[in-house]
Amino acid sequence: MDKENTPVEGVIDPTVDEIPAERTTYVESFAEEIERSRMRMHLRVFSWLEYVLPCVLILLVALALLSFGAWLWNILAPFGWRWLEEERIDLLQGFFFSGVSGALLTTFWRWYLEQQREKRRQG
Repeated sequence: MDKENTPVEGVIDPTVDEIPAERTTYVESFAEEIERSRMRMHLRVFSWLEYVLPCVLILLVALALLSFGAWLWNILAPFGWRWLEEERIDLLQGFFFSGVSGALLTTFWRWYLEQQREKRRQG
């Protein structure tokens, strides 16, 4: 008999079939506990974001509307009533009509609405 494969007395050679059932259920329950812990953390973070994200988006839209109103006022109002310099007016005009602001707001709103749809499907 080969010396490498000779069983040593008192030493158990575990194979996959010989692992006790209690051990596998313990490992499975530990893995399930880790998964539950990860889900709790996930829910804690995303439930917080569920309230914060709409507020941030509403503030961004309000800020954009106020900035647009300031730009429009400084374009249409008489010279004595204007408070922005010409460079600032050009800066606001470039921001609003470059497409960047619209693209950003559209992207955020689409993402937010998709999240709401997914939540309705699951709930």
